[in-house]
Amino acid sequence: MNLDASHGNTVFTVVVAVVASCALVWRVSSSVVRRLPVPQPARARRVPLAAGTPAFSPPDPGPGLRQSRQNDRVKRSAGILPYRHTDESVEVWLAHPGGPFWAKKDERAWGVVKGEYGDDEEPLAAARREFAEETGIPAPDGDYVDLGAFRQSSAKTVTVFAVEHDLGDLAVRSNTVEIEIPRGSGRFVEFPEIDEARWFDLLTAADKIHAGQLPVLASLVEHLKTQP
Repeated sequence: MNLDASHGNTVFTVVVAVVASCALVWRVSSSVVRRLPVPQPARARRVPLAAGTPAFSPPDPGPGLRQSRQNDRVKRSAGILPYRHTDESVEVWLAHPGGPFWAKKDERAWGVVKGEYGDDEEPLAAARREFAEETGIPAPDGDYVDLGAFRQSSAKTVTVFAVEHDLGDLAVRSNTVEIEIPRGSGRFVEFPEIDEARWFDLLTAADKIHAGQLPVLASLVEHLKTQP
C-alpha cells in the first residue's frame, strides 16, 4: 500500500512538472513573438517621368465602341397612358409588343406606349412623337398629367404622362423593326413594334402590364383620387 502511494505521488509530481514546464515555454515563446519586429509594407513613392515623356491618353476605341457608349447613355424614355371613365370603372389603354418573343405572352406583356429621347427633346414632346410612330394614331389631345419617372429593370427611366382621352377601338398601325431569325443566320424579318392595343380596367391591367410599370398604375390611381 505504501509503495503504491509513493508511486502515485511520484507520477503526480512528474505531471505537475511537465505542465509547469509547458506553461513556461508558452510564456517565453509568447514574449519572444511579441518582441519580434513587425514587417512594415513598403511605401509607394512617386517616380518622376523622364523629360519629354508624353502624357498618357487612352486609345480611341473606334466608331463602333464610341457609338455603343453613346447608346449606353441613352437611358431615358417617355410614354403616354390614355385612360377613360366608363359606367363601371376606369380603363387604361395598353399596347402589346410585336415579334416572336412576345407572340404567345399575355400576362406581364402589355405596357405604356413609349420610346427613347435625347437631351435635345422634352419628355412630353418625345412621348407624343413616339405614340404616333408606334401606333399610327396621333397623340391624344387633352390635359396631360406627369405621373412621374419610373426606373425599369432595363436600367432605363420612363417618364409617363396620363391623359383622359377615349381612343375608341382604333386599330394600331405600328412602325416595324427588323429581327434576325434565327440569331446569327443573317436573315432578318420585319415585325410590327406593336401588334395590338386594347382597353383594360384597372384590375385587369394590373395583371397584364409589365411588372416594372405597376407603379405607373398606382400613380394614376393616386391622381384620380384628387379629381372631383
